[in-house]
Amino acid sequence: MPTKLSLLSIALLAIAAPLSHADDTGLEFNGFLNVVGGILKEEPVIDFSDKKQAPNYQGYEDNLVFDPQSSAGLQAKKQLDEKTAVTLQLYAEGDNDQYKATMKWLYVTYEPSYNSRLRVGKLAAPVYFYSDYLNVGYAYHWITPPESVYPFDTSMNGISYVYQNSWGRFDWSTELVLGSGDDYFPIIGARVITRKSRGVAFNVSTNEWLSLRAMVFRTSGTFEVDALAEDELDASIGIATDAALAEAGLSADLAAAIRSDLITATQAKLDNGALDLEDFGITYGDLALRAETERWFLMTEAITVRTNTYLYNDLVSAFVTGGVRAGDALFHVTFSRGRANPHDDVNADRANTVPTSFTTDAVADALASQIRTTLAGAFYRHLETVAVGVRLETSTNTAVKFEITHFEEVESFDGDEIGVGKNTLFRAAMNATF
Repeated sequence: MPTKLSLLSIALLAIAAPLSHADDTGLEFNGFLNVVGGILKEEPVIDFSDKKQAPNYQGYEDNLVFDPQSSAGLQAKKQLDEKTAVTLQLYAEGDNDQYKATMKWLYVTYEPSYNSRLRVGKLAAPVYFYSDYLNVGYAYHWITPPESVYPFDTSMNGISYVYQNSWGRFDWSTELVLGSGDDYFPIIGARVITRKSRGVAFNVSTNEWLSLRAMVFRTSGTFEVDALAEDELDASIGIATDAALAEAGLSADLAAAIRSDLITATQAKLDNGALDLEDFGITYGDLALRAETERWFLMTEAITVRTNTYLYNDLVSAFVTGGVRAGDALFHVTFSRGRANPHDDVNADRANTVPTSFTTDAVADALASQIRTTLAGAFYRHLETVAVGVRLETSTNTAVKFEITHFEEVESFDGDEIGVGKNTLFRAAMNATF
């Protein structure tokens, strides 16, 4: 397995060969490539309609596509002196930027001693076990880590200080981070702006076969969510209003006469503060344990995300994975589960399903509650997955992988229907490093 490889970019792959002679300047280059294709068994349906719902996974479709997770990149490193180096890492992927190269990391590393390392600039937020090489598919056995435990590829502008040492048979390190970030995450369809981020991660390993990691990370976040855009909310209000009028059994003329006023009243009552996602506190916690020999490995990792918001409340996710090597093949299985606990205000809205009277305001208030809880059902993912796969080492720096992931979206609370159902994803990938 490679160590912490840096992120690269598909746009620079074309010029990697001409730059390979740059050793004379002291520049070092390396990179990776992930070609991933996948197809869903069922067309994903995640909406307010009465269609049979089917969940999505990592943005795939019910026909073979390669864009959602194919990616590549290039890293350049320049050693300025014995203790100082500059690293530039560019990265691109199909789903996020259509392979347009973007600067993923750019930082200065200063190593005052063997035990200490200080990095300043744009770098990965250490929220997961695989944070430092999350996009390097060759570095792990899956095609990608489980979505419910690894939902975000998080970067930050700030400072990271690592101190490492040994104690008997144990090697250990502590990392302290401070900074801020601004990323767009396709998996939740939102721009996420973080401020006042700070965290600490602790790693310990022994005899090169047992590793333990623990992390706590706190930040203040602002989410600009696509689904909460005015036109998206207006569409949701229209669907809910039409369904309520149809259920009431009103004549077509009467329904048309009151529809406009009902929509206007519902719009006024919808955002009662529950949809506010500006400057709220987020706390991440991570705990991982990995055991490995030449023959087999076993690993578990759990994360918790704590907030106090209507749409993004407390989340607990975990996976257990293991595998056995047979020659150049590694056969593996993974079980994962994510559970989001509804906010108290969601439960209050669930109780407000029948208007106290049939005035426009009363009906609009009940409709607004219904729309908010439906949105909460879309944002609260209770995802359970079982994945089986094989990784084949085709050369020193390349691997081919095949994986089947069966996943089920379970209702997060009584009455949650949006996206609830089962689906299966079939994927194949080729990972390379150079």
